[in-house]
Amino acid sequence: MRVLLVFNHEKVIGGGEIYFMEYVKALKKDQDGIKLAVFTPGEGEIKKEIENEKIKNFSFPMPSVKNILSTNKTLKNFQDMIYEFRPDIIHVNGSRAMLYLTLLKAKSMMKREEKGNCNFKIIWHVRISQKDKIDLPLFIFSDGIITNSRKTLIKRFSHITRFIRSKKIKVIYNGIDLSLKEKVSDITKSGKIDELKKELKIQGLVISSYGRIEEGKGFDLLVRAAQKIKKNRKFSLLIAGEGPLKEKILKMGRGLNIISPGFMKKEEILALSDIVVFPSCIDSFGNVVLEALVCGIPQIVSSHAGASEIVENFKEAIIVDPKKIDEFSQKLELLIYDEDLRKKLSENSIKKAPNFSIENHKNQVIEFYKNVL
Repeated sequence: MRVLLVFNHEKVIGGGEIYFMEYVKALKKDQDGIKLAVFTPGEGEIKKEIENEKIKNFSFPMPSVKNILSTNKTLKNFQDMIYEFRPDIIHVNGSRAMLYLTLLKAKSMMKREEKGNCNFKIIWHVRISQKDKIDLPLFIFSDGIITNSRKTLIKRFSHITRFIRSKKIKVIYNGIDLSLKEKVSDITKSGKIDELKKELKIQGLVISSYGRIEEGKGFDLLVRAAQKIKKNRKFSLLIAGEGPLKEKILKMGRGLNIISPGFMKKEEILALSDIVVFPSCIDSFGNVVLEALVCGIPQIVSSHAGASEIVENFKEAIIVDPKKIDEFSQKLELLIYDEDLRKKLSENSIKKAPNFSIENHKNQVIEFYKNVL
């Protein structure tokens, strides 16, 4: 099977690119007859990583479909790439690249007698739940669709699937490299944690939340919930990341011990954490949940996030609507004070994590390829 993986961006802008790169690496290791190539839209960190992995790489600019001349040039580049590699499957991670492939199909540029034709199938991997005005043609011209959660499937396509029921669609949750747990454990054993706590002035229990600090991510809701907690036990709120709401969050959190170091390695954040909170109201999935799960860190997960589907309430995590501040605060306070509950969530998380290994994810995707073919 010849598989062409298509990135939508030249650099990492979120969890989607991080996940897709993990999948690329997992697929590279597969010895079951997979011939792999990757497309990246121009120069950037993703292309460099693909080259470091010594994977066949195609690369050219992929501008927005606005200018006729640049669009036609990009379509020609896609056509030449397909002709050279002749894929069985084109797995597209994003809407912009999917639009170019849809235009190729719509213009009937893939007929046998024309250069660029291959008998391939297009898989559209959807990881954003927000509807787009171009969804209908992309839906129609795809041969199969993968969504990263049921929430994404329902929010993005329920208005289409009620009329078009024949499409092959599968929910496949993101996968994760299970070695993350060992990397976090190595940091803990090295004694670096004490240095970090001293450097960051961390006191007591560490409640961590990380990602881009922007509207909808729920960091403001977390601060409001934390302010309602009784101060009988010291805790530090570690909010790692950057974004337009960072200063606002810090002002809101006066009276709390908020640690906001900017960007940190996730391994260091997880090694510091006693509790992880994922309060996002807009994420279609949320790799943070997988990362805490693998490391056995008790966590609170937003009911709005797609990743809430992979944990069971009060078994591997506590699921809460972060917009309900009083309930959010009560659940956070419960987890702070109930050590037995934290231990239970931790043990169950470690047991469940292997279900979401990148290897299991890869096998599910390959099975979907075969089903579409």
